[in-house]
Amino acid sequence: CKKELALDKDTIGDRKVIFVTGGSQGAKRFNEVIINMVRQYKPKDLYFVIAVGKDNYELASSMLKEEDSKYIKIEKFVYEMDKMYKASDLLITRAGALTITELSIVRRPAILVPLPTAAENHQFFNAKAMENAGAGILIEENVLNETVLYDRIKDVIYDNKILETMGENAAKLYKPDVEGKIYEEIKEIVC
Repeated sequence: CKKELALDKDTIGDRKVIFVTGGSQGAKRFNEVIINMVRQYKPKDLYFVIAVGKDNYELASSMLKEEDSKYIKIEKFVYEMDKMYKASDLLITRAGALTITELSIVRRPAILVPLPTAAENHQFFNAKAMENAGAGILIEENVLNETVLYDRIKDVIYDNKILETMGENAAKLYKPDVEGKIYEEIKEIVC
């Protein structure tokens, strides 16, 4: 999978891959924290792929120095999310319903940073459900910084058993045929 995504095996080697995405628009805050964290800690055994979003690409690119390419690959957008999920050991992402569903389908552990402006704070509750199920780690955006994030990454990334267990717990949250169930509920209310 890593080769199919144009992730250079010579660059990555045996390092753990952490995929960072703030959704289709990207998340400027994620980009800044990740880039600054990598500069501060220089984690030689980790490689970050950041989907920065089309509107954030120039800014994120301007923040990078040549030596940062050893640790970070920036993409405007990832079109083959399924392959990126499979190539990743851990994700750092928002906590929308679709993201939570995707994580459960592909059995991937995640650090979840809910969008604080989401309607009725639903992303917080989604992330909390993942954390309560042992499938993710919740970090609220108001406390997100380089040290907090790096500490949470270290809590899980170096223990394959923890990553595997979190992935298994994510899979347990998957509800098959959700679309059909929603359709039936709507049909019952309307009819």
